[in-house]
Amino acid sequence: METKKACNVVKKHIDEWDAMNLLAGGAPLDEYDIETKQIVEALPEIKHFSELAEKIKEIFDNMFDEEHNNDDCLHVAHCIWMELRREEDSVFFSE
Repeated sequence: METKKACNVVKKHIDEWDAMNLLAGGAPLDEYDIETKQIVEALPEIKHFSELAEKIKEIFDNMFDEEHNNDDCLHVAHCIWMELRREEDSVFFSE
C-alpha cells in the first residue's frame, strides 16, 4: 500500500474518532495530521491491531498530555487495521 493510501485510511478513522472533540468544536480539518503521520510511520513495524492501539494511545497521550481510553484506542485501531488489510497491495502486512 502506498503511504498516501495508508495516510488517507488512518486520517479518516482518526478524524471520525475525534479523540479530543476538536473537529466537532470547529477545529481545522488538519487538526490530527501530525498524529496521523506518526501512526502511518509506525505501521511497518506493527504486527497486530492491538499493537496499533498501543501506538495510537501512546501518540495521543503524549500529544495531548491526557490519558486516552484503551477501549477507544482499540476500536479505532481495529477499524484502521481492517481497512488497511482489505487493500490488496498492502506492503504493511505480510502473510
